[in-house]
Amino acid sequence: MERTLLVGGELPGILTTAGLPRIGLVALHPAGGPSRDFPLIRHLAAALPPHGVAVLRYDRRPPRAPDGDVSLRVQVADAITAIADLRAATSPGLPIVLWGFSQGAWAALLAAHEVAVAGVAVVGACGVTPADQMRYMTARQIRHDGFGDDAVAELLETRRVWEAALQGGSADEADRVLRHASRQPWFSLAWLPDEVEPISPDDFEFFFDPAPAIRTLPCPLLAIIGDDDTCVPLPESIAVLETAPEVSFLHVPGGDHAPTTDGQGEGEVLPGYEAGLIDWIGRL
Repeated sequence: MERTLLVGGELPGILTTAGLPRIGLVALHPAGGPSRDFPLIRHLAAALPPHGVAVLRYDRRPPRAPDGDVSLRVQVADAITAIADLRAATSPGLPIVLWGFSQGAWAALLAAHEVAVAGVAVVGACGVTPADQMRYMTARQIRHDGFGDDAVAELLETRRVWEAALQGGSADEADRVLRHASRQPWFSLAWLPDEVEPISPDDFEFFFDPAPAIRTLPCPLLAIIGDDDTCVPLPESIAVLETAPEVSFLHVPGGDHAPTTDGQGEGEVLPGYEAGLIDWIGRL
């Protein structure tokens, strides 16, 4: 059964149940997938309710700027509201699992420190800072598109100078480096601005370190990983995820950033993901 639900009275959501649930799940979004109908999120609503899981999926809050992001603080606050709304719609004492994909994994880990949950399941979770992740992802993308070591070195130096400006370093130097980089054939793959933009408080989330939240996570953690991850450094992230007090790993053969045929969460789920997630939730 599906019913519409406005999270916090404003964010469109859908609650899916099949009979009386024994546990609930709130799904949190990747940066590039703000819709409740993002395929990997929609899959949860199809797969889990028959196993006693009430699934709440909702649209992420729009960013303040058209080309901006939504701060983790805001995503965490909305997740906590979603938990309360899910319980209000089902049972006040219903145990809740937070599920987060990519950026949503960070929000799920942080929210679990703010409200009691039965567990956190993360897909494509990054154990290093967003700045470190973007260095890895853009360098890998540039190499994938045929650029060599010199281009990668120039990219990384450009990112270093730009990141220093965000932390109070020289904006003039960063502008000079960015202008030069913008004329290079690899720049469209760099995820960098043409010039240093005004700094807002949310910019400092670019240097958010998830390791302390993982080391002190007060509930069981399921980390879902594939054979490779083109978006986050997998060995470094696994090393951090292993520091959680109670962690299980679900390896999905053939998986990339997501356990789907396209590797990014929009294709069909790969064998092993659905069964493994259901099994872990069933043991909470």
